[in-house]
Amino acid sequence: MMLHGTGMLIAFSDWKEGKKQSRLVLAGIFAGMALATKYTAGIMLLAGLTIISAEFRGRRLRDLIGDMALFSGIAAAVMTPWLLKNVLATGNPFYPLIFPAGTMDSLRLHFYQSNPVFGSWGEIHLLPWQATVWGIDGKTGYSASIGPLLLGFSLMAWVGWSARSQKEKDAIRLALIIVIVSLTLWAIASRMSGLLIQTRLYASLLPAWAFLAGVGFDALSRQQGAGIRFGRVATALILLILGFNLFRSGVEFIQRGPLQVLSGSQTQTEYLSANLGAYATAMEAIKALPSSSKVLMLWETRSYYCLPLCDGDEVIDRWFHDSRLYGSVHAILESWRLEGYTHLLYHRAGAKFIRQAGSRFFIEEDWAKLENLFSALPSPIEIGGNYQLYPLPKDNP
Repeated sequence: MMLHGTGMLIAFSDWKEGKKQSRLVLAGIFAGMALATKYTAGIMLLAGLTIISAEFRGRRLRDLIGDMALFSGIAAAVMTPWLLKNVLATGNPFYPLIFPAGTMDSLRLHFYQSNPVFGSWGEIHLLPWQATVWGIDGKTGYSASIGPLLLGFSLMAWVGWSARSQKEKDAIRLALIIVIVSLTLWAIASRMSGLLIQTRLYASLLPAWAFLAGVGFDALSRQQGAGIRFGRVATALILLILGFNLFRSGVEFIQRGPLQVLSGSQTQTEYLSANLGAYATAMEAIKALPSSSKVLMLWETRSYYCLPLCDGDEVIDRWFHDSRLYGSVHAILESWRLEGYTHLLYHRAGAKFIRQAGSRFFIEEDWAKLENLFSALPSPIEIGGNYQLYPLPKDNP
């Protein structure tokens, strides 16, 4: 997404300078590729249309409409194969969103699209600050740490404006339009669903934001006052932050120990067990099952190491869905049997986290029914205190 965002920014910069239609086509290609990667990258399409609209002054309306149609048409054409694939596979071009199709029935769609929003309406005008300060990798909300450099230096992009060439000013305006449009749409989307606040979904705007940060750094580097060379201060700040990142990454690299695997002093199984804990042990237990086995996973999304013997709980909605669709424990077990499942992997820690977090999707009846399910199953294999591997009966009890 960042690559496509960079390509669109460069293509529009060239188009603005010479109004070559080939550059507009190229911008449309990059916008379409970004959109085919993530639906939320549609911000690039709207940002591009805003850029074209900003060039209306002194032009004929017919030319403006033609440019907008060309850009959006090329983007749509590039994305069409993805939409066609979805139609052929599920009947829904925007699968798994908007309306039920494929394995996403109305229950699952409701669960997926109804995540509670993060924060409040009063915070959306502070989105860049919020994403920078409260974005923490692997945590709720923004779920990503993008560091302070983007926000800090981009706010300085206006410094020394009058001294810049027209070409530089045009490039800065383009990047600013992309950032403003993207942040606005990000803020609005974040109030529609809790999932839509995650920074990773809007990675296509980061190149334009990084460009503005680079402009800000350049502007600050040219400033001097009271004997202070601000460029050296800014450089020292960047080196300090990058040094912290390098140190953290280095410590993590050493702790994880990939060199031991590459040198042969540690097996891949030992490496996975050291880094993934009980999950790696659970995967080994699944792989030790007969080849005819099929494992259903509850509150565990990660299925990479046990495919094709397992089906992960991709949206963490399997129990929510089956409990409501089939009703009784007997009917749930019968549905699993008909789907060919022979075992159930229950992620106890995952379910406990959801229950303690007070998810509005699960009620006490769901947890009581889950306990009734376990009481109807044979004794499980305990794995690391976090997982239980149950054999499913061939016939309902």
